[in-house]
Amino acid sequence: FKLLGMNVRLHFSFLLLLSIFLLLEQLEQGSRFLFAVLWHELGHLLVLLAQKQQVTLLDCSAFGIRMERGSCGTFWQDFLLHLAGPAFNLLATFFLLPWNKLSAIFHLVLATLNLLPILPMDGGNLAALVLGQLLPPRAAERSCRLLSALTWTFLLLLGAWLFLRHWNPAMLIFTILLAFQRSA
Repeated sequence: FKLLGMNVRLHFSFLLLLSIFLLLEQLEQGSRFLFAVLWHELGHLLVLLAQKQQVTLLDCSAFGIRMERGSCGTFWQDFLLHLAGPAFNLLATFFLLPWNKLSAIFHLVLATLNLLPILPMDGGNLAALVLGQLLPPRAAERSCRLLSALTWTFLLLLGAWLFLRHWNPAMLIFTILLAFQRSA
C-alpha cells in the first residue's frame, strides 16, 4: 500500500513480531521497545526529508525496517543518514533517563546494537562509508565484511556464553536473527 507517496511493504514476519510485542505489553515492554524502534526510524526519515531525498519504499519485516530512496547521497549525506537513527535513540535515552529508566535502557541498547559494525546495520554502513574513503573499493569491501563477520562471531560467542552460563537467550536470539538479516 502507499503512505504519503511511499510504497509500504509489511511482511508476515513483521506482523508476527508486532503480535509478540502486543503479547509482551502485559509486561509493559512491548510498546517501549516498539516506540524505540519507531523513534530510531523516524531519525532516519527526518534526515532523508531534510536532505530532500524521496523515500520510494518502506519495507517492514521482523529483521528491521529498510528504506529505499530514489537516489544515492554524498558521503556526508549517507554518513548523517546512518548516524541519525542511533543519535535519535541516544537523545531519547538522555531525556527519558530521569523519568522512565526502562524506556531509556531500551533506547540505549537499540542505539548501541545499531552502532555495531555489522552489515547491514547502521554501524556496518558507517564502517563501509569510512573504509570506502580510506581504501581502494575492493579492499574496503573485504575489510568491511571481515569486520562485520568478526563482530558477529563475537556476539554469537557472547550470546552462547550468556545462554549457557545464565540461561539468558536474548543475545543468542538477537545474533541468530542478525544472521538472517545479513543474508537477506
